[in-house]
Amino acid sequence: MKRFITLFLALALSLSCIFAFGACAKEPEYDDLSSEFYNASNWIFMTNNGGASQDGGGLPYTLDDGSIKFHNANQAYLLDEDLSNGSVSFMIKTSKDWQMWFRASTADNTKTNCYKLFFKDEVLHIRTSESQNDLAFVSAEDCGYLTNEWNKLELSFSTDENKNCTIKITVNGTKATFTAPEGQQNYLESGDLVYPESEDFTLGNYVIVKVWYGDCYLQLKPLANEGEDEVLKIACIGDSITYGANADNSYTDSYPAQLQKLYNGAANVMNFGNSGKTIRNSADDPYSKTTEYNGAMLFNADIVVLMLGTNDSKTYQVPTTQEMYDAYRVLIEKLYENNPYVVIYMATCPYAYSTSYQISNKNIEDIVIPAQLQIIEDYELECIDMHEFTKNLSNCYADGIHPTSRGYTYLSYMMYCSLEGITPDEDYVNTFKD
Repeated sequence: MKRFITLFLALALSLSCIFAFGACAKEPEYDDLSSEFYNASNWIFMTNNGGASQDGGGLPYTLDDGSIKFHNANQAYLLDEDLSNGSVSFMIKTSKDWQMWFRASTADNTKTNCYKLFFKDEVLHIRTSESQNDLAFVSAEDCGYLTNEWNKLELSFSTDENKNCTIKITVNGTKATFTAPEGQQNYLESGDLVYPESEDFTLGNYVIVKVWYGDCYLQLKPLANEGEDEVLKIACIGDSITYGANADNSYTDSYPAQLQKLYNGAANVMNFGNSGKTIRNSADDPYSKTTEYNGAMLFNADIVVLMLGTNDSKTYQVPTTQEMYDAYRVLIEKLYENNPYVVIYMATCPYAYSTSYQISNKNIEDIVIPAQLQIIEDYELECIDMHEFTKNLSNCYADGIHPTSRGYTYLSYMMYCSLEGITPDEDYVNTFKD
């Protein structure tokens, strides 16, 4: 495969995600989190009805580099002990909006008491879950917090006999000096938050992560070896076939999720698929209007896999090949503008075995793919001929349009072989074919 990316930033020893507990009167001694913390199955999914469940909904991405990434997640983890008097330290890498709730009493937070640390509009905020108003805040610029980069956050909680809780936060080794909203300055002491907890302010030992939308993620990472290179970043841009529609679990069985496993820690694969989306802005549901589009730009990938155009084939909005070409050109030039060194793989649209959703395989073959092949030639892109790869594969489709989980396994394998320049194992490939 063509790779003209030869340099990656070396991560400092600060690429660590470590939790430790101890008295706040002394500097905390940091130990690695157990591997259980980074196992997605140990994060309790919080269902829409407010109950905690081990099934239903999506799981966080467990990455093979030892990190865990949350995307469209609302999940809780039970620590060994609470943080009424203790410290917690972790490496965190996030996009623009996220929340972490500390000292929650239950996994689904049915009791409202806990402290919320969240990032929005370039500001770190602290609130209790009882209130819609900040207790304290500090701008990202003032505290040195960086979006889309690794940051080390340290929080210490100290609760005295009168239930006054002092919360100190350090960002990248520098203590954050918080500001309080008007009328609440008495909650501050030397830039730290001092909050008088009520008698019924009962706290526990749950950490809850909340992130939504395609351009928002939160990633935690354990200690890396000194001098370890940052892993390759791969962005998968597409529609429902990229998202993982009709898989048993789109978070774990989508082709990007399975591609992540195939890379075994050598890459950080992000799923920016959004169901129903078109490449054309003139069509009914353009990809460029989504948070996944924004997220892909923020992710600033080294490699982009672009598999988008199936929904443009719908019989009620048939494009011309030129219209498709122009739409691909706009997105590709935006990707190059965002990162001149990005390597773009154009995947032709998978074979459509039915007319569900008014998708037309004839339009894919006669209109969409010619535009894809022309843009590949003109921009010297890498080609993944997924349309050809998915012929005679109807038994691996759920509805004639979307693969089953097994079908996504096949897609991820063919993607991996294409990205790595590996000849697919013919015997293995034949196990999937009709």
